[in-house]
Amino acid sequence: MRDMSRRFVFISSNIGWGGSEDLWSGAAAMLAERGHKVTACKAGFERGEPLPDRLRALYQADASLELHAAAAGLSAVLELPVRAMLEDA
Repeated sequence: MRDMSRRFVFISSNIGWGGSEDLWSGAAAMLAERGHKVTACKAGFERGEPLPDRLRALYQADASLELHAAAAGLSAVLELPVRAMLEDA
């Protein structure tokens, strides 16, 4: 039987946490819980900072998290992982 799961990547360069983060993180958690492969990339985190509840839920749903202190860090780290995910599709 063919695997019907899909890959989804959510990218947020917003340093804070607001309404859009609530929306995409909720959608990402629902997709991960349904068996899809989800990666969430979020700027605005310092080492040792506690995860917001929504990101903790993603982690517990086996989503991959890429957390960065600044939005500029997202572009360098995303180039290869995103390309690899697209090539695997």
